[in-house]
Amino acid sequence: MDGSVYSPGAGHQPPVLAGRDDLIRGWELMANDVLVGGRVHARDLLLLGPRGIGKTVALTRLGQVAQQAGYTLIDLQAVRGQTTLVASLLDHAEIQLEDRHSAWQTVRRHVDSLRLSLTAFGVGAALDVAARSGTVGHGTAPGRVARLLADLAAAVSREQGGRGGVMVSIDEIQAATADDLVLLAAALQRLNVNHPDTSLLFAATGLPYTRDSLNRAGVTHPERLFTAVLLPVVLDEAEARRAVVEPALARAVLWEPEAVDELLRITNGYPAHLQLFADAAWRLARDQRIRFDDVRSASIRVVASLVDGTFDPRWASLPDRQREYLAALAVNGGVATAAMMSRTLGRRASDLSRTRDQVIKAGDVYSPRRGEVRLSVPLFGQYILSHYEADRQASDDPDGLVTLEQMRAPGAR
Repeated sequence: MDGSVYSPGAGHQPPVLAGRDDLIRGWELMANDVLVGGRVHARDLLLLGPRGIGKTVALTRLGQVAQQAGYTLIDLQAVRGQTTLVASLLDHAEIQLEDRHSAWQTVRRHVDSLRLSLTAFGVGAALDVAARSGTVGHGTAPGRVARLLADLAAAVSREQGGRGGVMVSIDEIQAATADDLVLLAAALQRLNVNHPDTSLLFAATGLPYTRDSLNRAGVTHPERLFTAVLLPVVLDEAEARRAVVEPALARAVLWEPEAVDELLRITNGYPAHLQLFADAAWRLARDQRIRFDDVRSASIRVVASLVDGTFDPRWASLPDRQREYLAALAVNGGVATAAMMSRTLGRRASDLSRTRDQVIKAGDVYSPRRGEVRLSVPLFGQYILSHYEADRQASDDPDGLVTLEQMRAPGAR
């Protein structure tokens, strides 16, 4: 069939945003409360999780909800090694200022002042000057950012008859510099303290280690400033079925139950792969019904594409110890405690901590709770198990790496 209803690809909005109903409903209610009562009702959200689970999609939907409620959206993207978040904010402001009737005209002086300050000192220097002078929240960068946003929110509210505000969203916040993270936290704190009546929302996405990045940057008590929401890596069975079946029903296309069962078995409910495999099965279907054989045929093509385009390059880039660690995790079904990993590899948990941190930072693994690790992409586990032993034997020190047979031995090593 032509015209697939599914939307594979990074950041693409799926036809049904399954598994996020509670998040969206809570955001709708909070957006209303902030319009009525200001920042005292706000929860600054961090949507955290590995890649491919729909963080950007969820953030986009939150932005749409806010806009429908009357908020002006400032949508920023953190990019490692490129422009700072503050520079991105100012660039966004310059574009908006081209509209002479925009609410942004009321904050032009703040935009000019902030750009002048950061041009002269830079983000880090401006923060250092603030710390030494004791004037944070007044003439310095965090205070100027807060005042800009507060005055903009007030102008938007006036334009809309008392019902409007500002939402700031940042995608991939973990890629921001330490100075940017400190400045952002300080500006949000200044909004809470100096502008409590402001109708301003904040939400961002980040990889699971984002909270560690905030701590390392020097953000004071980030757990008090931000509400972290760890999005599930896989959808439960009911929501995964809904994501697949509901869009097709809207086009009078039926999924045979066995076909959906097979799709869920292959993808394990991982959102990115649900869309990818469902799209491929749709395109192979001969009529208005998607069958088991369509899914099986599609899976052969999609897995081959994932191997060539994703798994092979990622696996080839990994050092031997990281491959060994991931193989041990795959042997345990992609989910393991620190004690299980220690037994599987025959080494103390403290000896594995550095490798664990490396694969978490790379995004191959995430830690949903203290002492537990999971593969970020469930399907990657099958690939690892099929490639590890040959690559171990071809390594510089094959005897120094644990074999799959040893990992699988009762009681391990």
